[in-house]
Amino acid sequence: MKHLIKLGTQFIGYRDAAEDMRGNTFVLYSPLSSANLLLFVTTNFHLWTENLNRAEKHAEELAAKLERSEKARKKAEQEAATVEDLRQRLHEAENALSDKVSQQIARESAIIARLETQNRRFVSKFLLHLPSFLWDWFSAYFDELEFCSSRKNG
Repeated sequence: MKHLIKLGTQFIGYRDAAEDMRGNTFVLYSPLSSANLLLFVTTNFHLWTENLNRAEKHAEELAAKLERSEKARKKAEQEAATVEDLRQRLHEAENALSDKVSQQIARESAIIARLETQNRRFVSKFLLHLPSFLWDWFSAYFDELEFCSSRKNG
């Protein structure tokens, strides 16, 4: 009977020690009899499997998070590449537009220069021929006046 009481108190002590050690990964072990060791292992087996299941579940969650993170990283890289491509295309379009604007300005300047040249030529020719035109007109007018006056008088 003393032997059973001794086993019961040892069991209670091991149970209390096991509850104190929950969550601790380091277990202090002293050589005991095989019955006490078996009792200790059986009481803590559920705790160990539960901790193992919790660790496996946590590892699976971390793996899933890593996979989501990798997908998000790849998507962000693709979007960054797309944004960079769009920036490059926008830069090229702006350069092409500025080239077209400068060509248009050059064309307009050339047209303005031609029109000014034509205007100067016309004005210079007009002014050059104006005296003879005016002389011809006035002489024709005066000749007609003389002709008309000579008809009246004559």
